[in-house]
Formats: sequence, structure tokens, C-alpha cells
Amino acid sequence: MILIGGECDDINHPENETIIKKPKVQGQGRSGEMREIQKKKIVKEYWDCGIAEHRHKTKEIALNCIEKRRKSRLESINISKYRTLFRNATIFERLVVNGESRQTLSKEYGLTESSISEVVRTFRSYGLVKRGITTRDEADRTISEWKQNKDEARQLAQKIKRYVEEKLKDYEAKA
Repeated sequence: MILIGGECDDINHPENETIIKKPKVQGQGRSGEMREIQKKKIVKEYWDCGIAEHRHKTKEIALNCIEKRRKSRLESINISKYRTLFRNATIFERLVVNGESRQTLSKEYGLTESSISEVVRTFRSYGLVKRGITTRDEADRTISEWKQNKDEARQLAQKIKRYVEEKLKDYEAKA
């Protein structure tokens, strides 16, 4: 809050601190007589949204600011999750279908070779089955089984990529 005394008119002081200026000892009243000037306090109230630079005049505006940041944060988490799934589908396709080595892929994507193997294992996840992306049969297959069925592996990778693209389009449409 900013407290201002006397003739100070500096309401929008850059720092949120108390400003006290000494009033003049005497002044002229409306009727022309000399009188002592009184202190005058002005209180300016701001609502806190958690960002130091923000000064919201109403509680409603501050709550809207908080909610907007929360939604934005959730959307960015979901977008990141879908981009990672797209990357994983690409790695799966290149490793299983194209026969590229884990070493080559790990250098290109900045991952360890064991992380590349873990990416492929995520396709055995029942989380993808629950979302309707893969079937239980697909989730039960090992890497060597996928390598024997390269056409099906390519189809799975493409199906996952289409799923991710649809989800990302939904987020773009909302924005």
C-alpha cells in the first residue's frame, strides 16, 4: 500500500513502499484565512496474483490471472508429453523398421543407448492401450517380434504420430 501525506500526488510510485512527505505548516483555506494544513492519507490497494510486477485492481482480475497461468502451464505440459510421444514413435520406427542402431539414434537425439531401448519399451505400455492407441496384442510384443513384423511396426508408429498430430491440432484450435 502507498500512504501519502500532505500535498504528495505521487500515487503511482514504482516501489510498493510507504511515502511520507511533511505537510506545509500553513496554507490558505477557501475563505482566505491562514490555517495549518492537515495530513491526508491515500490508500491504494492491489491484489496479489503471485507475480511481483503485477498490480491488479480487483480480486476478480487477480484470480483470472492466476487461472490463465494455471491453464497455460497444464497445456504446455500436455503439449510436451505429446511431442515426446511423437519423438518416441519416430525413434521406434527408425530403430525397428529402418534398422538404425541405438548408438546412431542416441547421438542424434541426445539420449543414452539405454534410453533409446526404454523408448521402445514405452510402446509395450498399457497406458497406450488404455488411451485406445494400441491393442493389448501390440503392447505384449517384444522388440524382436516387432522387427519380424516391420510393416505392422511402421503402421503402429504412423498411428501414434497421427494421434499426436490430432491432439496438437486440438490445442492449437483452443489457443
